[in-house]
Amino acid sequence: MLTSTATGHVVLLHPHPGPKDKDCHILPLGILYVAAPLVARGYEVSALDQRKDSDWRSTLRAMVQRPGTICVGISTMTGPQIAHGIDMAKVVREAAPDLKIIWGGVHPSLLPEQTAEHPLVDIACFGEGEAVFPALVEALAEGKPWHDLPGLCYRGEDGKIRKTSEPDAPDLDQIPPLPYKIFDLDHYKVSALRSGPSLPMVTSRGCRFRCAYCYIQEFFKRTWRGLSPDKVIAEFLRLRDEFGAEGVFLLDDFFFQNRKRAADILQGLIDHNIKLNLYNANCRADFLYRSDDAYLKLMHDAGIKTLFVGTEAGSDLTLKEMLKDITTEQVLDVNRRLAAIGIKAVYSFMAGMPGESEEQVMETLAFMLRLKRENPGAMLYKVCLFVPFPGTEYFNRAKEMGCVFPETFEGWGNHDYNRVNLSYLTPSFKKFLHRAEEISAFIDVDGKATGLMKPVARAYSRVAQYRIDKKSYHFMPELGLIKAARALQRA
Repeated sequence: MLTSTATGHVVLLHPHPGPKDKDCHILPLGILYVAAPLVARGYEVSALDQRKDSDWRSTLRAMVQRPGTICVGISTMTGPQIAHGIDMAKVVREAAPDLKIIWGGVHPSLLPEQTAEHPLVDIACFGEGEAVFPALVEALAEGKPWHDLPGLCYRGEDGKIRKTSEPDAPDLDQIPPLPYKIFDLDHYKVSALRSGPSLPMVTSRGCRFRCAYCYIQEFFKRTWRGLSPDKVIAEFLRLRDEFGAEGVFLLDDFFFQNRKRAADILQGLIDHNIKLNLYNANCRADFLYRSDDAYLKLMHDAGIKTLFVGTEAGSDLTLKEMLKDITTEQVLDVNRRLAAIGIKAVYSFMAGMPGESEEQVMETLAFMLRLKRENPGAMLYKVCLFVPFPGTEYFNRAKEMGCVFPETFEGWGNHDYNRVNLSYLTPSFKKFLHRAEEISAFIDVDGKATGLMKPVARAYSRVAQYRIDKKSYHFMPELGLIKAARALQRA
């Protein structure tokens, strides 16, 4: 049983996720969720976002050397965030050698034993942080035994890695209010589609689908849980009234998993006259395909401005191979209907998965172009070059095809497309994928290019469309000029 009041200081760290996140301003909600029960019980929590503090080393030293500091928590995904987190852990170890350094987040949850082997990992937490970390903090603060608490992995006195039992999933409705004030929210308010300041929010966790590229099915075991509609409405009001948000980015894995709950939330926004712009709600194409016009109108009237439709491929064969359980015809239908109702569709795509052919990638490029032509207001991200991640079906397939992956926690810090050895890709196919990635960036150039690149992007967009229509990708000397234009703009 956790005590209702406590004293002590806990430091929570959000390492930089890497180069692709250099301009990202999304609030680290994971840190806030872990901090919420600690703050509610009386602990003082300091949070450090490495992206936001150029002198983070000095800040971190001061944090961990404060009297009464109990431990340091570091949250990380797979990839460069691990490398940055290790840099932060080194500072902690040097400044406060006796403090426990506790790691959690997606990667330690998927590979806890391997994570716990690293000398800068005293304890690896697996599972959802609210179910694990507060009890551990309390045990450390009070000098109580912690080695059998659920959700922990650590090196025992005999040098062997030990893993405790699986933690229970927390009741989302029972998580205390998020302590937003541990961050300066002015650093995280962003504007979308020329709107006012917006903040992120998560109303549910998990997804019951089986996409081969997604770690969520392993992390949440294909389960889904959501906040009650009343709790969601209350949080919308809090973001608006306490923190001045005019918009909210919905970062749920699948906001619409429970159709009735989503409808109740949207209707609640209308009934309470809560005028917020809602962005980025993750939604499946098959869900929208099966939704009638009245449901789409409810979305629109409640304030949904954009829907993130994770299409991922424009080849039905690829969609089948990735276990996406949608079809291109469904996406095309949804694309037209969203345009008609006035909701901006946002699409993402990937290429280079195990077993995918060059022809399948060309189908995806052609499909992207068709979506934009049939719905000029749609937003399309460029093709993302695929990287297999632990806990996914594609990761297992890649291993079966001979791909070799890191065998150490530190090694995973170098896991990105430019460093991973995807042995199933021939040199010529890899070259084609880079060209596909480049040309896909010019399918939708609306509002994305600035400065010198703006006229270049508009002009080259016509060339890109011609190449996609003609499937002409094998001689593209103009890409050198585009690269030079980008370099000139950065200079």
